[in-house]
Amino acid sequence: MTTIINKRNVNKSNKLLAKTYLRLRGKVEQRVSELGEDKGKILFQIIDCIRNKLVVIIITVSDLVNAYLIFETLNDRGLDLSVADLLKNYFFSRSSGRIADVRKNWKDMNTSLVRTGLTRFIRHYWLSNRKVIREKDLYKVICTEVKNPIEVTNFVEKLKNAAEIYGAFEDPQSAMWDGYDTNVRENLNLLVLFNVNLCYPVLLAIHQTVPDNLEKVLRMLVIITFRYNVICNNSTSHLEYVYSEVATWIREQKPKKIKPIFEKMAKIYPSDEEFKGCFEGKVLPKTGSRLARYILQEINNAHLGDDKELVTNLNEKDLNLEHILPQNPDEPWIQTFPSDEDISQYIYRIGNMTLLGTSMNRKQARSSFDEKLSTAYSQSKIKITSDLVNYSTWGLEEIRQRQASMAKVACQVWRLDY
Repeated sequence: MTTIINKRNVNKSNKLLAKTYLRLRGKVEQRVSELGEDKGKILFQIIDCIRNKLVVIIITVSDLVNAYLIFETLNDRGLDLSVADLLKNYFFSRSSGRIADVRKNWKDMNTSLVRTGLTRFIRHYWLSNRKVIREKDLYKVICTEVKNPIEVTNFVEKLKNAAEIYGAFEDPQSAMWDGYDTNVRENLNLLVLFNVNLCYPVLLAIHQTVPDNLEKVLRMLVIITFRYNVICNNSTSHLEYVYSEVATWIREQKPKKIKPIFEKMAKIYPSDEEFKGCFEGKVLPKTGSRLARYILQEINNAHLGDDKELVTNLNEKDLNLEHILPQNPDEPWIQTFPSDEDISQYIYRIGNMTLLGTSMNRKQARSSFDEKLSTAYSQSKIKITSDLVNYSTWGLEEIRQRQASMAKVACQVWRLDY
């Protein structure tokens, strides 16, 4: 057993078993030596323990699917297996003489998904090709439809091919996008920023069937996601059903025009009225600085019209996110707000934020509004910042008014007209 433990080519699991055996054997030998000549007594105790207390359980299952589900709970590591782990074991066990191809395709698939959970990808692939299915049912459903070596080989090969595309959705710098307009990379980055992947089944379907429409559909999904998820924060429970329905429809119909695709998703495109109302009261999370910078950049650029000379850039080294009411307000700032209002609820409202050059931002810190206005805001070349000169004071009403004004612009910036 000691030899097994010291060998390099023995896997960790077998080494642990060998160590356990040696540990138990050592305990028995120690106990026997403590009893001196009465060694038979401890041996009878061990035999009695094995006969009366050791339980061996034999589990009989009806099919291989249930066998793997049982193994998930009772595997030798004491760890739950993911759906992807179970499927891998199942596919390998059913691939027969095609095992080499299946292994290679599975390995290639993993390589393509370094930033993505394997189980999530397989589920999204299924949503994109079939219908919505809960993660806990995914293993059983796939096993009932993919049975023999040929079916397993074909299915895993399709997964591998789809994984190359899917993995690139979360890696906008992937070579996959080299032949596309730069807008594709920008919009993929936005989906990553929004932390939303529910729409990936639609993108996968578009890329695999009508790739010429990818750029427009991607932009459509970015705007829908911004309205529905980011600003309106609507329930995502039925989004998967809509996206799965759209994805399978795209695969069947291969639409050449964009309008029919939008019509299929119109039910999850918040109206201007709903979007505007939600935008007016939106409070961003403390960790949402990148999102805030993006929103402010787009609103500022909308004010510029055709004059893009002063388009803002998101480089944090040059341009900071400025909270007009500071994140850590001192007493003079607090005194300007009603005592019955929770001032913290206004700090992270979009209407309280703007963009400011790094050097100006550092100098201002927690200065009063008048000081910021005269030495920084009025000197800024950024439209939404220089426009702050239109305010003589800064309080609750000013934040609300500015955010309401921004909401009107937002309806035009994040808009789909089909």
